[in-house]
Amino acid sequence: MKTGKIRVFVSAALALAVIFTLIPLSQADAAGDKTVTEKMDKYVSFLDSYGNAYWNANLRSKKDQQKLKDAVDRGDFSYGLTGNACTYTGTHDNAHGCTSNVFGGGAQCHGFAKYFAYYLFGSYPTKASGTGITAGYKDDSNWTYYKKSLGTGECPELQPGDFIRYYNVGASHSAIVYSVSGNTITVIQGNGGNIGKCGITKYALSKTYSQFKSYYDSNNAYVCRNNSMITDDDTPEPPTAPEINVYTDAVTELTETGVRLNGHFTASEKVHITEHGAYLGTSPDSMTRVATDYVDYNKSKLTMFYRTGKYYGALTPGTTYYYQQYMVIGDDEYQGDILSFTTLGTAPGGRTDTDSGSIGNDDLSYGVIHGTAGNLSIRSGPGTSYEKLGRIPEGATCAVDLSRTSGSWYWVTYNGVSGYASKNYITVSQPQDENIRRGVIHGTAGNLSIRSGPGTSYEKLGRIPEGATCTVDLSRTSGSWYWVTYNGVSGYASGKYIELQG
Repeated sequence: MKTGKIRVFVSAALALAVIFTLIPLSQADAAGDKTVTEKMDKYVSFLDSYGNAYWNANLRSKKDQQKLKDAVDRGDFSYGLTGNACTYTGTHDNAHGCTSNVFGGGAQCHGFAKYFAYYLFGSYPTKASGTGITAGYKDDSNWTYYKKSLGTGECPELQPGDFIRYYNVGASHSAIVYSVSGNTITVIQGNGGNIGKCGITKYALSKTYSQFKSYYDSNNAYVCRNNSMITDDDTPEPPTAPEINVYTDAVTELTETGVRLNGHFTASEKVHITEHGAYLGTSPDSMTRVATDYVDYNKSKLTMFYRTGKYYGALTPGTTYYYQQYMVIGDDEYQGDILSFTTLGTAPGGRTDTDSGSIGNDDLSYGVIHGTAGNLSIRSGPGTSYEKLGRIPEGATCAVDLSRTSGSWYWVTYNGVSGYASKNYITVSQPQDENIRRGVIHGTAGNLSIRSGPGTSYEKLGRIPEGATCTVDLSRTSGSWYWVTYNGVSGYASGKYIELQG
């Protein structure tokens, strides 16, 4: 069956009479005594009498939106319409000649669909945006939102009055479903059909039902249904809460008075992030927020870092600090583990960094991490019940102070973080001679290269991050190049970027 816009030809006098005669809309009508289809047919009848109708009277302010609502409430469908197609070119904004009305924050087809939803139900889906469903959709008491990534299952069977949108498929469009027949979705829409830009029509959607469902399955379409139209069978399963993880990562760029605090975040789906930052203090029980970024992100992963010189000021040399990353999603704050680091140098009063957990030469050994699932935890005490302070990656090298061994736990230092780690995953070398030292990387642009020979012309074998700790064998020094080992990779690295410890 051929589908298209229904048009009724009437005399000019009759058309004018219809245009300027307001159609009373009683409270009972607005509340739903008429079925949704009857109300849509009433509007289509108005369109047939009006002639070509365009949603482009340039009503764009919040006051204009209220006037549009008032007109609907009194049954004046002609308010906000013109008889001429929009002539915009390019994007849908005033600067390019667009005179589309704006309703519910949307212009063109999206704004008209919200306007028409308001006519049908007295409300519209406020959380329906041009590129998805915005945060707070579960708090909308008038509408239910269906989208694959929300965990609401498969695309619901479309029915009259549904607000639908597809996007990111080479085109985007919003409309209100009038009916579904086979693979054809007939809609009432703005900026579609066959009468030009901003034209309002009852017309067959340019995409088939099968296409729309495929867009839904790929998270490029959604459906909004007024709650008055939902039966028990339509109610979607409660959405599964996304899995959210905030990680506090090892510091880099460690100096006597500063450091870069690192972290990252992952989620099983995009979530709305409003704030992220870091806590810092000299005790895990007295940390304060030292870095806060207020943002408006919809993301499923993010890397964060904060330099203390910018957010906090100068740190005290030779002092142990504790830090923790955090993120605010919705109304909830998510936090990573509490880790620690010790600044380089000598603390006030003559205390050195060895007093706060770093290792001197007398008891210095080195261990390589092996047999873990990916990382070995550094803890505040010799047991799994103690707090996690940091992590050592599989295959990395850490310093081990054998004099502080407690049962099956070694005292280790890695990337400036000291504490206990399980002996079961550490292969320790014999105590080293005076030629074996620890070195901390500083002054680089981010990483120091490990090379196959003592010079920049030799092949790069690996990299050591700024602020990280490596093992240095002074007996193999060649000119200004040290022989180093980091994360299981050995080779030469420029000595001018390595600060020897102990």
